[in-house]
Amino acid sequence: MTGAVLNSADVVIVVGYFVLLALLLGFLSWRKKVRASQASDDGDGLRVKDSEDFFLAGRNATWVGVGCSLFMSNIGSEHFVALAGSGANSGLAVASFEWLASVFITLVLGYLFVPFYLSTRITTVPEFLSIRFSTAARVYIAIVTVFTGVVVKICVTLYSGSLVLQSLLGWSPWVSLLSLVIGTCIYTVIGGLEAVIMTEIVQAFVLLLGGLPLAVLSIQAAGGWSSMSEAIVSESPDRKWMLHLFQPANGPDWVEFPWPGIVLGLPAMEVFYWCTDQVITQRVLAAKSVAHAKGGCVLTAYAKLLIPPIMVLPGLCARVLYPEVRENSNLAFPTIVSNILPHGLLGLMVAAMLAALMSSLASTYNSTSAIISYEFYKRLRPRSTDRSLVIVGRVSIVLLTIIGILWIPVISKTGDGLYLYIQSIISYVAPPIAVVYLAGILWKGATPRAATITLFSGGLIGLIRFVVESVFKIMENPPKNAVLSISVYSNFLYFAFFSTCFSVFLLTICSLFTAAPSQAKIDAVFAHAAKAADLMSYVVVPKLVEESSDADSWDDAVTMGSDERVHHLQLVDRDNARAKCFGNDAQKTIINTFASLQMGLSFSAFWHFR
Repeated sequence: MTGAVLNSADVVIVVGYFVLLALLLGFLSWRKKVRASQASDDGDGLRVKDSEDFFLAGRNATWVGVGCSLFMSNIGSEHFVALAGSGANSGLAVASFEWLASVFITLVLGYLFVPFYLSTRITTVPEFLSIRFSTAARVYIAIVTVFTGVVVKICVTLYSGSLVLQSLLGWSPWVSLLSLVIGTCIYTVIGGLEAVIMTEIVQAFVLLLGGLPLAVLSIQAAGGWSSMSEAIVSESPDRKWMLHLFQPANGPDWVEFPWPGIVLGLPAMEVFYWCTDQVITQRVLAAKSVAHAKGGCVLTAYAKLLIPPIMVLPGLCARVLYPEVRENSNLAFPTIVSNILPHGLLGLMVAAMLAALMSSLASTYNSTSAIISYEFYKRLRPRSTDRSLVIVGRVSIVLLTIIGILWIPVISKTGDGLYLYIQSIISYVAPPIAVVYLAGILWKGATPRAATITLFSGGLIGLIRFVVESVFKIMENPPKNAVLSISVYSNFLYFAFFSTCFSVFLLTICSLFTAAPSQAKIDAVFAHAAKAADLMSYVVVPKLVEESSDADSWDDAVTMGSDERVHHLQLVDRDNARAKCFGNDAQKTIINTFASLQMGLSFSAFWHFR
C-alpha cells in the first residue's frame, strides 16, 4: 500500500488545521507576554511562577480545558492503530477498556482522587506519596513514570504515528518520524502545558468530527451490522464471540481479553492509568478548582464512550472488507480510512489522526519532563530556580525523544500485537501502584514501610515476568511446564489480578506489623481533603473537619517536624485563601447529575454487548 492520494480539498483541510494551531500558539505567546508585563508593572507579586506556568498552566484550567486535555492526552496514534487492529483480531472485547475507563474517570478519578490531589496542592503525583507515605515510595513512582513514559507512550506513539503516515501518505519512515517530532516539540517546548491544553481543545473537536463519519461509513461499506456479523461468523463458528464484550475464559487462541481477566484484572490497570499516571493526572492538577476538575473528568468520560465506534468498529469492518488485514491487523485503520472515506472527509481524518498523535505525544513530553525536573533535578539541587526547572524540562523533552526513537526497533518486532504490548507493560507495573494509592486514601492504617515494601516487591515480580517473557519470545524452543504456564504464559489480565491480590495481602500484613504514620501526615492528607470531597468525606473521613483558625493551625504545627510544619501551614493558607474553590451547591448538583447519566450509559453499553 503506497498511501492515499489527497486531493486539493484534503490538502486545504490539513494545512488549515496546522495554520489554526500556529495562530493559536501565536495568540498564547502574545497573551503570556502581556500578562508578564502587567505583573511586572504592578509589582504586586501576582505573576505565576515560570515553572508552574510551564508545567501546570498556572493552575487555571477550566473544565473544558481539563476535559479535552484528558481526552486527547489518552488518545494517540497508537489508539487508532492498536484499537482498530485489536478489533480486527479479537472483536469488540477491547471496547471494555474504553467503556470501563469512562466509569473510572468519573467515579474514581473525579470523586475519589481529585479532592485529595488538589487539597494537598501537589505538583507531581509522586509527591502525594511523600506526603502520605515516604520519600522512597515517591522515588519509585517517579522512576516508573519515566520508564513507562518512554517505553509505553513516546516510542509507541512515534512508531504507530509513522506507520499511519507511511500507510496514508506514502512517506518514508524517517520523514514521518522527523515530521512528528519537530511539529510536536515546537509547541510543547515553547508553550508548556497551557499551549498543550489550548491546542487539545481544538484537536478534540477535530478528532470527533473526523471519526464519527468514519464509524457510519464503515458499517455502510460492510453492508450493515447484520451483514458484517454474518460475514464474521461465516469464517468460523467460534468467531461469534468477536461480537461480544465478554469472551470465554477457555476460548480459541485468538481471544486476547477473556472475561474473567476483564472483570478481575482490568480495574487495577484502570486505576493506575487514570488516577496515578502523571500524563493523565497533570491535567486535573492544572484545574482552577475541584469543581472544574470534576467537570473535566465527566466531560472526558462522555468522550470515551465514542471511542469504540470511532476506532474499534472500523477495525472489525476492515476484517470483513479487506482480507489482507487478517495478516497484519496494524494496517486495519489506515486501510479502511484510505479506501472508504471520500475526499474532504479523508483530509479531515488525516488531520484528526495528526491531532491525536501530536496531542498525546505533547502531553507525554510535558508530564514526563515535569517528573524529571521536580522529582530528580530539584531534589538534587533544592535551590534551583524556576527558570532552571523550565530549561531542564525542555532539554529532557529532546532526550526523551531520542531514547524513544532508539526503542522503536523493539516495538516494531511486536508484529500485530501493538495493543497487547501496551497493556502487557501496564499490567506488570500497575497493580502495586494502584493498591498503594488506593490504600493511601481509603485506609488510614496503611504505613509508610508497608507501602514501600509493596511497591518494590510488586514491581520486582512484574519486572521478572517482563524479562522472562521477553527472553522466551526470542527463543526458538522456550521451555514449557505447568509452573511457567501460570507464571509466564498466562494472560496478562490474569497476571494483573494475581499481582493485585499479592499487593493487597502484602500491604495489609506489613501495615499490621510496622510503625503507623504520624498523625501530622494523616491530617495533612485527610483533614483538608474532607473539605473538598462530597461523597468521600463520609466514606473515608468519619466526620468533616471544622474550619481551623490560624492560631489553631499554628498550635497543631508546633508538634510537627520542620518539613511537616511548613507543609501543614501551606495547606491551611491555601484552604483559607481559596475557600470557594470546591464549587457551590448548584455546580455540584449539575456535575453529579451528568456523572450519574454517564455511568448509566456506560453500563448500558456493557449490558447490550455482553
